[in-house]
Amino acid sequence: MYDPQLYPEDIFEDFPTLMERFVLPWKRKHPDDIRIDGETSMGNWHVAGRFRHANKLWKLHADTHYEPPILAHEAMRNGSPDPFTQEPTPHGTALVLVNGVRRKMKSRYKYMYIYEML
Repeated sequence: MYDPQLYPEDIFEDFPTLMERFVLPWKRKHPDDIRIDGETSMGNWHVAGRFRHANKLWKLHADTHYEPPILAHEAMRNGSPDPFTQEPTPHGTALVLVNGVRRKMKSRYKYMYIYEML
């Protein structure tokens, strides 16, 4: 269940650090969850973590499913220089998976909510 006090307030130096110090350990503690916040539906604007990427500061929303950031992290570990592309949204800029990584997802929905912090 979601508890914002459990999420780190740190700004991680990069995406791999966010994954290794927060997202992956959190997933190990909650192996049956499909989303970071433990819910199965309904969105929210709660920030689970913040990190630097491409000279910008980004926020990972708690309603993000585990699969997309894990695939991005695996791509980086396997030598992909950047598994993300920046995409404009009505609320600013979002990070989305590049097509090569996106095609590995089981769902046709993006399920990853990472937005630039302004």
